Amino acid sequence: MQLVSDQELRELENSVKGELKYNTPMSEHTTYNIGGPAYIYALPVDKDDVKTLMEFASEHQLPHFNLGGGSNILVHDKGYQGLIIDLKKGFNSIEVEGNIVKAQSGVSLARFVSTCRKHNLAGVEKLAGIPGSLGGALFMNAGAFGSEISQRLKSLSLLLENGEFLELRAIELQFEYRESNLPEGAIILESEFELEQVEDASELYGSSRDIVKERNVKQPVTLPSTGSIFKNPEEGDSAGKLIEDAGLKGTRAGGAMISDKHANFIVNVGKAKAEDVMHLIALAQKTVQDKFGVELELELKLVGFEEWFI
Repeated sequence: MQLVSDQELRELENSVKGELKYNTPMSEHTTYNIGGPAYIYALPVDKDDVKTLMEFASEHQLPHFNLGGGSNILVHDKGYQGLIIDLKKGFNSIEVEGNIVKAQSGVSLARFVSTCRKHNLAGVEKLAGIPGSLGGALFMNAGAFGSEISQRLKSLSLLLENGEFLELRAIELQFEYRESNLPEGAIILESEFELEQVEDASELYGSSRDIVKERNVKQPVTLPSTGSIFKNPEEGDSAGKLIEDAGLKGTRAGGAMISDKHANFIVNVGKAKAEDVMHLIALAQKTVQDKFGVELELELKLVGFEEWFI
C-alpha cells in the first residue's frame, strides 16, 4: 500500500543523514524472528534526524514505533504500516565520569551492564542477561531478581511527539512494575544514572555471572523468544506458574510453543507466525482465567495489531 508518495519519500531521504529502508521484514529485526514488512524502517544518526522523522510521521499521519533492541515485541504477520525508528546505529555511546553514567538509548542493555561493572559501579548488575536496548528497558522499567532499571536513574532526555526536546529528572517520573508514565509517543534519546562506586568489582561479576547462569537454567535461551509474555500478577503465583499449573507447558500452535522449560515464554520452534503466538496467548489467558480466576496481562508489546483485541 502506498501511504506516502515517492516524491515525499525522496524529500525525506534528502532531509535525514541516516539510512531509510522500505518494506524491510521485521522478522530480521526482532528476537522472535517474526513479523511482516515495515513500510519505512529508519536508522537515524542524531537527534535532528529523529525530530525530522517524527515530524514526517505526524504530517503524514503515519503511526511510529521506536524499536529498541527488538525484544519484548511481536510484529503482525502483515507488518507495520508506519514508521519504525531504530536508534542502534546513531545512539550507541556511553560516558562514565566517577559514579555517573550517561548512555544513549541504542546501547544494548548487556553492554550497559558490562560497562558499569568494568568501572566498578554497582546497582545494575542484576539486569545481566536481559535482552534489548537501554531505551526499551527504561520504557518498560525492565527488571529482575528484585532490581529495576529505574532505581538508579537520575534523568532522561526525550523527544516528544510534538517535536519538543525535554529533560526530565527521575523524581518527576513514576515507574511501576514493567511500566513508566513517560509521555505516549515520546522517544528516549539519552539517560543518566547514578551508581555506587565499589573498590572490588569481583562481587559484581559474580552476581551477574550467577544471574545469567540461573537464566540459562530456567529460561529457553536457545530458542527465539521475546522474553516474558505476561506480567506477573500482583498477588499469588507468577504467570509462569499459573500457565504451568493449567497444564499448558509444551502446547503448540503452528511453529510456536509455550515453553516446556518456562511457561511464561512462548518460543519460536520453527517458522512461527505472529498468528501462532497470538493463538497461544489467547489460550493461556482463557485457560488461566477459567481455572484460577486470574486475568493475565500482557508484558509483550504488540506492533501492528490495532485490529486485535486482547
